[in-house]
Order: sequence, then C-alpha cells, then structure tokens
Amino acid sequence: MQQSFELIQHQTQRLVMTQTLQQAILLLQMSSVELGVFVQEAVMENPLLEWLPAVKQTRAGSRTRSLGRIQDAALQAVSGEVDLAAHLHEQLRMTSVPEPLIPIVCYLIDSLDERGYLPLTCEEVARLTGAPCERVAQALAVLQQFEPCGVGAATLGECLMLQLERRNDHSMARDVSVYRLAKELIEDGLEWLAAGQYQKLQTRFRCSRSEIEAVRALLFQLDPHPGSAYSLRQTMYVVPDLALVEAERGYVVVMYDHAFPQLRFNEYYRSLAKTPLSAEEKAYFSQKTADALHLLRGIEARRRTVYRVAEAIAAYQADFFERGKQQMKPLTMKRLADELNLHESTVSRAVAGKYIETPQGVLEMKAFFSTSIATTNGESVSVARVHAILKEWIAEEDATAPLTDQELADRFLRDGIQVSRRTVSKYRDELKIPASSFRKRNNITNY
Repeated sequence: MQQSFELIQHQTQRLVMTQTLQQAILLLQMSSVELGVFVQEAVMENPLLEWLPAVKQTRAGSRTRSLGRIQDAALQAVSGEVDLAAHLHEQLRMTSVPEPLIPIVCYLIDSLDERGYLPLTCEEVARLTGAPCERVAQALAVLQQFEPCGVGAATLGECLMLQLERRNDHSMARDVSVYRLAKELIEDGLEWLAAGQYQKLQTRFRCSRSEIEAVRALLFQLDPHPGSAYSLRQTMYVVPDLALVEAERGYVVVMYDHAFPQLRFNEYYRSLAKTPLSAEEKAYFSQKTADALHLLRGIEARRRTVYRVAEAIAAYQADFFERGKQQMKPLTMKRLADELNLHESTVSRAVAGKYIETPQGVLEMKAFFSTSIATTNGESVSVARVHAILKEWIAEEDATAPLTDQELADRFLRDGIQVSRRTVSKYRDELKIPASSFRKRNNITNY
C-alpha cells in the first residue's frame, strides 16, 4: 500500500476549559467555609487583593449579618455540657481509693464508650496496663460504684443488673419475688422479654403474666445507656448562606455577605504596577492581576448562580415555606436547570453545601429536590412529603400495637399515594425509624 502525506483542513467543536471557567466551577461547588479559607489564602498570596471594608447597610440581593450571637450561643452550648469521663474523674478525686488502683480506674474511665459500657475485658486491660487481673477487677468494682449507676458494664444485662442491685439495696419495700424474677429474666430471658414472648417466659420461669408485667415495669425504670446523658456530643453549627424574608409579594431571597467574600483591588499595589518596572516585576504583576481578575469574576459568578437557584426554589416551594413539609413539591435539578437555562451539574454545584434560612428552619438547599411519587388521581407528591406523613403516622401510632410496613403502605394507598411495602420500609430506614417489632412499648433493647 502506497503512503502519502497531504494537508487537510476541517472544523470541530469542543469545549475549552479556560482557567477562568475552571476556577468558577471550583468556587461554585465550595461551601461558604471552604470558600472563606480559599479566599483568605488567595489574599495572603496576592498583594493586589484586599478585603472590602465591612458594609453595614442592607442592599438588594445582599445583607450583612453579625455572627457574634451565633458564636456566643455555640460557646454556651458546648460549655454547658458535661463529659462522662470528666464526671467520673471528679468522683474518683472525691473518693477514698487505694493508691495502686487509681491509675487503673483512670484507664477504665477513659476506655468507656458513649453508652458508659466498657468494651474491654479484665484480661485485655491487664495486658494493656501491665497490672494483675485481680487488681483490674478491684478497680472495675470501684468504677461500678460511681454515678451514673451502670457504668463499666460490658453488656446490657450486666448494666441492668448493676442498677437493679443498687435499687434493691436502697429500697425498703421492694417486692422480693419481683426482684428475684427480674434477676432471672436479665440473666436468661431478656431477649424474650424484649420481643414480648410472654408465654415462653411463663413456661421457662414458671410465673404468671402479671409477674412478668411487674418485672417489665421495673426494668423500664432502669437506664440501658447510663453514659448517654453525660456524653459530650459534637454539635454541628450551620451558618446559613442565604435567607428567605417575607415580603408583600411572597418571599425575597437575601444573601449574607459572610458567605460571599467581598474583595477589591489594592489601589497602592495597582498604582505601583504602572510605574517603571523590570521585566521580571512586570511579569509578576501581570500574573497577579490575572489571578485577581479570575477570582473576582469567579466569586461574582458564584453569587449570581446561587442567588438565581435560590430564587427559583423560593418561588416553586412557596407552599412548603407557608405550611410545612407535607406541602413540599417534587422537584428535580434537571427541571430547575431547564427553567434557568443552566446545566444540571451547575445546579448541583450551586446547592452543594449551601444552607438557607427559611420559616421552616435552616435547611440545606439540596433538601428541596426530590423525586415524585404517583397518586391515584394522576398527580404526584414529593418523597419529602411522604417522609413527613410517615413520621407523623408513626409518632401517633399505638405503641403497644405499632403499624407494620404493610399497614402503612395500605394507609398511603387509601390516601391516594401509591407506595409499596418495600418502599415504606426503605423510607423508614432512611428516617432511622426501627421496624414495628422494635417499636413496641415492651421492647427495652431499643433504648
């Protein structure tokens, strides 16, 4: 085959990702916290950029907001909680404990989980601390005398037993037969009691239904997770990027300045760039000027896009803001993107990590998007609305006879919403609601 060379000219279309476009995409998908860090670093590296002085007045599309009260509330919320370990260490300091046991008790305290349980055996603690097993057992006995009663237990049964024994010691009128049966059930019948299998318990322990009911009432006075009330939970504080303010003609979107950095060119360095400079200095100022322009344009593009998306959401979900979650309309990002003449990925980036303050609370912007579920009258409802209805029904159910997934599906169908039992189970799991068998009032294992 003979090979030859020739020049051919043809046209093609392709998307060229310029530096400005790449940075605009990057800035759009950032949360306000990530953007603040990014801009702070950019200002430190580029002398041509500086922060705009704080603006006190409110203007269209933007307003300032003092964060002092939010920060104060956050500090107060954190400082107001008591850590379980600190609570136990304080009791150790106030208790007369043999000197050799103190470091072991400290180690045990620091090893407790959030429930107050000890996930280590005495043998494991002995191996880790180098102390004899007998001394570890003595230290554990000391810990289990502290408040809240039940800390240091390895299992639910042991936790309940510790509390039961403490209550029996302090009670002057305890029914001995109920107390004895309670100990037996904890040791060898707790799962049956949790599942409500009373007939098995009556046969196994040769007792009456009324005696089992008395034991169940007694055990429900105990705390299966004694450390939970003292655990220092990490609280996430969300500062909204935007807000919906009620006006005469509906809701108006307001953007908080703290979520959209206000920058400008530094006039001193900008004027310095116009003076006679060496080739190297000119190249430096030219590059820094281009970088500053890319950043300023990217921030402005981010502000405009987020504002447009929020404004469209406010108009579409007006019923939700007025009357709550059951009025949430089904909305997809593609539908909103088509309405705003944007790409779906642009809408996705615009709502990622952004929060909006609404009459229904501070919500993540992506929470307003959900798929639709068909109804028998040919219309559709949002998944968020189905979630809200599901939570309401379960909250109002009879705790002694909770609704099964099939019963919930049947109730939805009677209301014209077509969801299957499997779908109900899926939504229940998403809401972190246990199955009906675990929602029974006589189930003590789900505490």
